[in-house]
Amino acid sequence: MVVIVDYNIGNSGAIYNMVKRFTGNVCVTSDYEIISAAKALILPGIGAFNTVIENITKLGLSPILILKKKVKYFPVLQTLAFILPTPIIL
Repeated sequence: MVVIVDYNIGNSGAIYNMVKRFTGNVCVTSDYEIISAAKALILPGIGAFNTVIENITKLGLSPILILKKKVKYFPVLQTLAFILPTPIIL
């Protein structure tokens, strides 16, 4: 499943509609378990770096996002380019 990480910022709805055209297996969530089971992640954003980091921290998502990023060849698409270094495009 492709998971669009919902941390209350960015254009999640527009990204969801775009991805849904290519795969029906997509969801928008901030649920730790669903994110940990994802086959690919999309991190939406609008460039509000401080707010994004605050929201990710408040939701307790930092550990899973860091872990997922460390997995070799795990696809991460970042629309906010400076959350995690070296984005991998799907």
